[in-house]
Amino acid sequence: MKMPRHLSLLAFLAAALLAGSGCSKSQVWGSLLFHTSPDGTELAGTYLRPQGAEPVPVFILLHQPGTARNRNDFDALWHPLSEQGVALLAPDLRGHGESADAGDLGELSHDPLGYPADLSSWIRFLEYRLEEGDALDLDRIALIGLSTSGSLAAAAVGRGQAHCAVAVSARLSEVNALGPGLVDNSGDDDDSAAGDDDDSAAFDQDSVDPSLAMHTIRWIYTVSDEPSASDSALLGAATSGDTEQVEFPGDLHGVDLLWNSDEAKDSMIGWCLSRL
Repeated sequence: MKMPRHLSLLAFLAAALLAGSGCSKSQVWGSLLFHTSPDGTELAGTYLRPQGAEPVPVFILLHQPGTARNRNDFDALWHPLSEQGVALLAPDLRGHGESADAGDLGELSHDPLGYPADLSSWIRFLEYRLEEGDALDLDRIALIGLSTSGSLAAAAVGRGQAHCAVAVSARLSEVNALGPGLVDNSGDDDDSAAGDDDDSAAFDQDSVDPSLAMHTIRWIYTVSDEPSASDSALLGAATSGDTEQVEFPGDLHGVDLLWNSDEAKDSMIGWCLSRL
């Protein structure tokens, strides 16, 4: 199978880096990879491949956007997750860390052609690694997202890109805006996604985009962090099946909630693992 051009650099570096992954440090911390997204943005990420032959779930860790934010925001989760025998992927979103600059970060929070393209590109990377022999079960992808990336994670589940998600400090407007940028693998072919020609794409922006089939999402927020608190409650009410809303006291948002609550960290890991 010929590999898409935008993944060719990634494949070359992945092969070189993964070939040396026999050392114990690499088995814990993973390999740094670079590739170019379909729109030409150069992206970086850390990938911990599975060590055995039995297919394992994949956790994709999506950091909070913002100045000085990057994939290292998940250091507190990386090692505990690596001990669970899962594959791990922590990308730098465009404009962050070792990924290329990408303009106004504020505008990216509602741009369906930005962060959604990054996530879709990394999922294609995982598909390539599966074809190359990594023991991945891509029917069991869990996303953990912080702030805008929590909104992205929820929208991705709603589009059938992942099996479950933990969304920390999500926003309704971001979920609705980012969802149309994700390929719909949910099996819902009603042509109602925003951006299509179908007039049914129109909906009240104070409600959840009805084309998002959200399920198996754990919504985490603090009670005084508005509008994330109110939005997470609304989003949780629109999530079907196995879902949960977890409210913490205070006003911490996104990565600050992750760093300051061992309960939140432990529950993120356990909740996803029990559903994969």
